[in-house]
Amino acid sequence: MATTKKPMRRRILLATLVFVLVAVLGVGGFYAWSVQQALSGMPREDLMPDDAPLTADPELDARPNLGTQVDSGAPAPVAVEEETTTSPIEGGVAEPGGSINPGRPGPGADGSLNVLLLGSDSRGNDRGRSDVMILAHVPPARDKVYLVSLTRDMWVTIPGRGAAKINAGYAYGGVPLAVRTVENLIGTRIDHAAMINFDGFIGLTDALGGVTVNNKHASPGFPRGQVTLSGEKALAYVRERKNLPRGDLDRAERQRLVLQAIAGKLLSADTLANPARFSAVANRLGSFVTVDQGLTNGQIVSIGTSLRLTGGGDVVSLQAPISGFGRSRGGQSINLVDWPRMRSMADAIHNGTMASYR
Repeated sequence: MATTKKPMRRRILLATLVFVLVAVLGVGGFYAWSVQQALSGMPREDLMPDDAPLTADPELDARPNLGTQVDSGAPAPVAVEEETTTSPIEGGVAEPGGSINPGRPGPGADGSLNVLLLGSDSRGNDRGRSDVMILAHVPPARDKVYLVSLTRDMWVTIPGRGAAKINAGYAYGGVPLAVRTVENLIGTRIDHAAMINFDGFIGLTDALGGVTVNNKHASPGFPRGQVTLSGEKALAYVRERKNLPRGDLDRAERQRLVLQAIAGKLLSADTLANPARFSAVANRLGSFVTVDQGLTNGQIVSIGTSLRLTGGGDVVSLQAPISGFGRSRGGQSINLVDWPRMRSMADAIHNGTMASYR
């Protein structure tokens, strides 16, 4: 398997497990010590944007080919998306072609938490794109983690740039602009950001003794129904897209399924009752994640001990609403956002009411 050709495909699944992992701090003793050891090796970088207003970039067209690659594994386009569409969503969230929110939005409901999880397909000195983005939302009750996949081809407004695919935010301005882009989409401030490196993904699934998921769509090597994944098999499962009916959308769903399964296995009695297994997983996880400087060990521990997760069922998998597929006026293959449902999701995230979002 050519794992070096597209390293991005193995960089996103475990990000929220940082918070699932520290949730077991309440167990105390050996587990608290193992988590602290894992956190001590986690790099911190300046990933978050400042609050300075953004203006239109004078070099807006400096990279005219950015994001123009067509994903051959995606469904055929069924609609045409113009690059000048409707007005901003109420609350400062801009649709493509709408007004660009120059400032960062305010925080969500008191006690809620929003963390942007992403990786890149960078090669050498090129920053690359962030082909997979997941918003991890924790409501005020701290009893759930909602994982919202933001597909790379969603056609949105990039602050200071205009209409483009959502992954262009990272390509133009790194993690800070990616954060501003998602904030502009949901109308709520992102609290923290994390970059993921998944070189150890194979070893982690092995350390857990494999995880089991309910596979909705058969593909080579993976029949429909219950499949158990570990090592190279797990990596192949989350990378597949060309043999799936909805391409990247189904791949994103597979990624979320595996993340849920890992979370459930980590919090299971089998793992918590096995100190050697727990220690192996904790030590691997701490070396995969780079977080923003505001996520100190103390802050992560505080978040973790406030969570009230009891198993994988408390990690809820969602897809940012898509209405179809199309092409921009420039010919890019894009995902069309379902704006009425996006407004509803944005409101639910902002108000801490995701339990009632449908």
